[in-house]
Amino acid sequence: LASYYFGSTQNAQEQLPYVVAYLEKVGTRPEKEKWRWLAQAVYLARHRLHDVPLALHLAKELAGMYKPGMPAWTLQTEALITAEMGDKEAAYGLLKAMIATESEHMDPNEVNFMVDYICTKVLTPAQAPHDPICALTTIPTPPAAP
Repeated sequence: LASYYFGSTQNAQEQLPYVVAYLEKVGTRPEKEKWRWLAQAVYLARHRLHDVPLALHLAKELAGMYKPGMPAWTLQTEALITAEMGDKEAAYGLLKAMIATESEHMDPNEVNFMVDYICTKVLTPAQAPHDPICALTTIPTPPAAP
C-alpha cells in the first residue's frame, strides 16, 4: 500500500528515493517474508525514477531471495534489466542458468517466456538459429480450465 500511495507522487525525483530506500530496507529483512516490497522498489526505481543501475541492484537482491514457489519473475527481473542495459551476454547467461537449474520448479509458460526472450530479444536474428536453446521445442502448456 505504501508503495502505491507514496509512489504516485508528482515529484518523483525528489521524493521517491526515500520510498525506494524504505521498501528495500523492509524487503530485505532476514525473514524474507516481504520480498514483494523489494519488487515494488525495483519497479519504482526502474519506471518512476528511471534509475536503471539502482533497479538492477534491487533486482539482484530480489533474485537472491528466490526460492521454489515464488513467481519466476522475481528471478528473471535481474536478467531482463541486464539485457535492457545492453549486457546481453550476461543476460543470456543468467536466463540459461535459470532454465538449467530452476525450470522444474517453474510453470511451463515461464520457461517458454525465457526461451522466447533469449531467442527474440537477447540473441540477434543471425545468432538465434544456431543456438541450441532456440532449437528447443516449446514446453507444452496445460489445457485451460473449462
